[in-house]
Amino acid sequence: LALALASARAARGVDFAGSITVAKAQCLVAHGYGDFGIVRAWHSYGAFDEEAPGAVAALWSGGFASVDVYLFPCPTKNVFTQVREMVGNLSAHSVRFGSVWLDIEEDPSTGCGWSTNKSANCEVMVLLAQAINATGISWGTYASTYEWTTVMGASCVVPLAVQHRLWYPHYQKPADPSFDDFVPFGGWTHPYTKQYADTDGGVCIGGQADLNWRP
Repeated sequence: LALALASARAARGVDFAGSITVAKAQCLVAHGYGDFGIVRAWHSYGAFDEEAPGAVAALWSGGFASVDVYLFPCPTKNVFTQVREMVGNLSAHSVRFGSVWLDIEEDPSTGCGWSTNKSANCEVMVLLAQAINATGISWGTYASTYEWTTVMGASCVVPLAVQHRLWYPHYQKPADPSFDDFVPFGGWTHPYTKQYADTDGGVCIGGQADLNWRP
């Protein structure tokens, strides 16, 4: 009975970068992924994602129950400025969203790579957490054990970030929408959301959406 109740309460959603139509959002809802959506609002090279306002609006119009955004920071640029500009742009476009997620992983953009000094990277994360926390907006961190260890180092713990939610990716075969695989890292002992697949199988938006689960 307990397992049945947990399954009934579980939520499924998607995250993606770029545009989406209302019809495609409705398709995702119809396939059971409309509990929550997370849209990129800040590029890894340090600029606002101009497609975010339209994508967020499309998800709401398509029937999504909640919509968040994520910020992929450029660690070589001032993190306070990046947070301020992202939030300012979202406000200027009257974007309705719930939370901001900090996307912590290796940055592929030219001039925006993380330092080889992991202690210095950990300090950047401290500042990034302070910057988003100062906005008063609900927030959390997206990171995996591998990316956190690679970028920040296994010993890096940011207390302010640990006080907020963790969204982590782990792809298994077959896909496993559960927390059974979770191993604590970075000070987090309990996750909030799991990204369990890196494609929607092409059903609704050409395989460009990651699939997520939360209990």
